[in-house]
Amino acid sequence: MTAFTMMSIILTLSIAFGYLNYRFLKVQPAIATTMSALVLSIVLLILGHFGVHYIESTFREMMSKIDFYSNFQDKANKVKYDLTKFLIQAKEDRKIVIGYGAAAKGNTLLNFAGIKEDLLSCVVDKNPTKQNKFLPGSRIPILNEDVIVKIKPDYILILPWNLRNEVTSQLDYINDWQGKFVIAVPKLEVI
Repeated sequence: MTAFTMMSIILTLSIAFGYLNYRFLKVQPAIATTMSALVLSIVLLILGHFGVHYIESTFREMMSKIDFYSNFQDKANKVKYDLTKFLIQAKEDRKIVIGYGAAAKGNTLLNFAGIKEDLLSCVVDKNPTKQNKFLPGSRIPILNEDVIVKIKPDYILILPWNLRNEVTSQLDYINDWQGKFVIAVPKLEVI
């Protein structure tokens, strides 16, 4: 059994548990995540007991090779520089840019790039528990989604870039004023 097969099994079990929780158990997401981690840990212990120790050694071997990390910093810096350059150019062109989604991955990107409120006026998020607060580090305000229609931004930077399709279809009304979406990862893209 390869490491890929093992990871596929674990992912499948995780998805199955998520569906069972959604359909039948109705446990709060945080508890469900903890339960999933517990179930997956037990599965790994059982597999380890039956002699499937090579997964750890395979990953250790992969991560000990320089190829695993080659150009990682260069790639991260390119994302940072391209995003910063785009936001500075938008500001010089007097364009309004806001962020969407106060997710941790986007906040990490903003802090890595040194983006503050002067380049990104606000971030909107549907989650009411995040609204009227600030992103950690950058102190960019998190506002209600209603602000999009009020200020009609030229660009919306999608911070949870893995949800690109969902966000673009949800906010397709920005086409009414020729608004555009921006994705920064894996490379800067205006859509």
